[in-house]
Amino acid sequence: MTDLDQPIINPGKGIFKLRVAERIIFVPVGICLRILALRLGAKKTRKQAYPSRIYRLKGKKEINLAGPAMGAPVAGMVLEQLIAGGAGKIIFIG
Repeated sequence: MTDLDQPIINPGKGIFKLRVAERIIFVPVGICLRILALRLGAKKTRKQAYPSRIYRLKGKKEINLAGPAMGAPVAGMVLEQLIAGGAGKIIFIG
């Protein structure tokens, strides 16, 4: 094994270590996220995708609500953290 076989950066390591559900509903506007979480009975989790919040919905399959993230650069940063944390199917509402 050579140095070229080793990753330069390991996703999910360090201060942004995060584990999320495979299914994410991403809501970029804070008030819309809070209203949706309240209506769906979602519980805020202790884990966070900086600078966003994550809520958990329980059902047959676990789903997380994530947001807010205003602006493309911040949304991209948050989405990268969610994907590194295990998200595979993301629905963007906004």
